[in-house]
Amino acid sequence: YQRRVHGVLELLELVKQYPTIETIDFGGGFGIPYNRDTETNFPLKDYAKQFTATLENWMKETGRAPTFAIQPGRFLIAESGVCLTTVESTKVNGGIRFVGTDLGFNFLVRPEMYGAYHEIVHASQTNEQ
Repeated sequence: YQRRVHGVLELLELVKQYPTIETIDFGGGFGIPYNRDTETNFPLKDYAKQFTATLENWMKETGRAPTFAIQPGRFLIAESGVCLTTVESTKVNGGIRFVGTDLGFNFLVRPEMYGAYHEIVHASQTNEQ
């Protein structure tokens, strides 16, 4: 998150040159861990403390109080739901095990199209997590 804070500082420095700006939008895209084995949660509390202090210092230094905006992107909702499916059949063909479900391919297209990771949890084992 330090790179993000550095970007905030750079943008605020640039905005100093434009005294008529009334709104500063810092964009968004807070990360979420797609693969919990290799990624961690975005340190939102740490970032919020540093972000708030940075804005307060800037406002004190410049005497300005514009509207600040952040777009959290999928950070707020990405982990708010699940897709539940049932295994309908299994088969082995050419040494590869295939699992047929009642879920359409459109729900899991990202891993096949460009190698994205998509966590799959065996629902009857969820109490082990």
